[in-house]
Amino acid sequence: LKIECLESRGKTRPPITAEQLVKQFRAVNLFVHGVASQFQTRTHQFAEESKNKLTWFDSMNSKAGWADPNIKFHHGYWQLAPDEALLIYPQPPPTMDWTHGYWNFQLNNWWMESLDYVGGHKITVNSLDAKRLPSGRYVIIVAHKDPGIPDTN
Repeated sequence: LKIECLESRGKTRPPITAEQLVKQFRAVNLFVHGVASQFQTRTHQFAEESKNKLTWFDSMNSKAGWADPNIKFHHGYWQLAPDEALLIYPQPPPTMDWTHGYWNFQLNNWWMESLDYVGGHKITVNSLDAKRLPSGRYVIIVAHKDPGIPDTN
């Protein structure tokens, strides 16, 4: 496989100057600081407004950051002791058919990044792999270790 840019064939850019490099590093610094500040502010907001509960994250607010306006986010913030578990019994919104619609639950870190890469633990559950209780309800269990309850997520 070879990828070639045909429009620049034979053309070369002049070497970057020290002044250009300094200007670009300053721009990167501003960007990284801005992103870190934005997520730090949001995380503090979630920790204060959503402590120990799931709250709806306004789509107008989420559109400004990254989201498709048709996606509905709920955020929460918990700190669990090693011997505690959080049981979440999600309820579908009236407009959603959970049999045919798509939903997911995901654990994130401080920066709202998925923890998929950490230690092989299951940190997501979605409408395609979720198990239902005999009552037909879903339950999502968040804990430091698997509590060993059969047929749960």
